[in-house]
Amino acid sequence: MFASVYRTKQDELRADFQQYYGLNLERLGYEYSIKHAASLVTQLPRESRLYIAIDCRATWGITEYQLADIANSLRWLVWAQTKDGQKNRNRPEMMKPPFSTTSEAKVVVSIEDYLRISQRTRKEV
Repeated sequence: MFASVYRTKQDELRADFQQYYGLNLERLGYEYSIKHAASLVTQLPRESRLYIAIDCRATWGITEYQLADIANSLRWLVWAQTKDGQKNRNRPEMMKPPFSTTSEAKVVVSIEDYLRISQRTRKEV
């Protein structure tokens, strides 16, 4: 996993290591081992650049969801007291995360392809 992250998200990894651990990625293998770096990657916080680059849903944590819920509740309560609310029209627009959870890309693989891929010999990293 570390090799894949290092290969594909090196800029984010470099910035996160510097910010969160004060480690220079150029010193990997000299001051600290790959095994140590791999352990550190798994412990990066949710708001790190690497997590967000891998999964944009990491941009919102529990706090952001709760604040959006509070804001949406207040919008609805204020709207409910208006004439539009009494007649159930012109509902207020609710806050949503800055990403779509309903349009996630899905990869469809046949059973034959899955078995062929899963039975490949693994390369040592």
